[in-house]
Amino acid sequence: CGENAFYLRNNQTMRYNIKRIKIGGGVMEKRCFFVMLILFVFLAAGCGKQSGETKAQPPKLVVYCTMSSPLIESLVNEFEKQYDVRVDLIAGDAVYYPEDAGEADVFMGIAPALAEENPAKFRLYSSENAQEILSEFRRIEDSVTTFAAGSTVLLVNTNLAGDIPVTGYRDLLRPELAGQVTMPNPAFSATGCRHLLNILATSPNEDDGWLFVRRLLGNRLMRPVASATEAASAVADGRATVAMTTEAAALTEILAGSPVRMVYMREGILTYELGVSIATLTPYHKEAENFVDFLTSRSTQFVLARQFHFRPVHKSLTEADAADKKRPVVSPVNAETRRRILDRFAAYAAAAEAEP
Repeated sequence: CGENAFYLRNNQTMRYNIKRIKIGGGVMEKRCFFVMLILFVFLAAGCGKQSGETKAQPPKLVVYCTMSSPLIESLVNEFEKQYDVRVDLIAGDAVYYPEDAGEADVFMGIAPALAEENPAKFRLYSSENAQEILSEFRRIEDSVTTFAAGSTVLLVNTNLAGDIPVTGYRDLLRPELAGQVTMPNPAFSATGCRHLLNILATSPNEDDGWLFVRRLLGNRLMRPVASATEAASAVADGRATVAMTTEAAALTEILAGSPVRMVYMREGILTYELGVSIATLTPYHKEAENFVDFLTSRSTQFVLARQFHFRPVHKSLTEADAADKKRPVVSPVNAETRRRILDRFAAYAAAAEAEP
């Protein structure tokens, strides 16, 4: 502004000097006066702009995410580029509504049941890609949008297992696998909870399922880990022989060249949905909706399938999954039943740990 003010003072002096010049009966004098006036207005406006304006910051979207950090970070970076939005991530692995979510605007990777059980927490929304989503996953004006699917699997370290046959849950009771099986903690990990539900639902009856769980704990089940990714890593680097994990985490280790193989349990697998929901209280409605649409777009679905090994829900990308759909599917249970199951598991786990 100081430099512009200097030019203004000089221009004023020039205007006063022009008044003393007699050119063509005063016509040129008037023209010069108006030129100087326009220049004065222009420079004054420029001075105000330099002193009063700052570049607007893009909105910041807070996303609570239950998926692994490397996965979501690459997706978030692409979203930020496309929509000029900053994203802050809060990591979690929610079984229940995450009370540590803080000021989250979007919840990513949650089970649809979690949103449906907390309707006041989430806004209703239909993605602009809703008609491109498979009918079994499509949700119109719902509190959650399904953007991917996955399944529970076992991951086996082939070097450590050797000739030990592992084709399903029942093989985990083999004496030679005592103390060599790990799983995510069902109390805190959605994957651990899914495996526990999978065991109970594929047993002849619930009592038989709980008997298996108690025997598994008695076979010195390793201390549960935090997540599906950590369980798969434990097998890949030889800290465990078998892990209960997810298809995506298992495929990541396989493609990394680890000495592992993936097992779809002969008893049946649980196919689950990964949902994204918009918080009711978010001030960034449009940005949150853009995030949902981004996740369900064909390009993002392609990345989720090819790079991160999730099952896409976009109609144009699911032909290769036809064979997988024939496997047994276990339906999720409601919140009350889930709490009862987790409480019972915690009691059995504590009893097993107390035994000498």
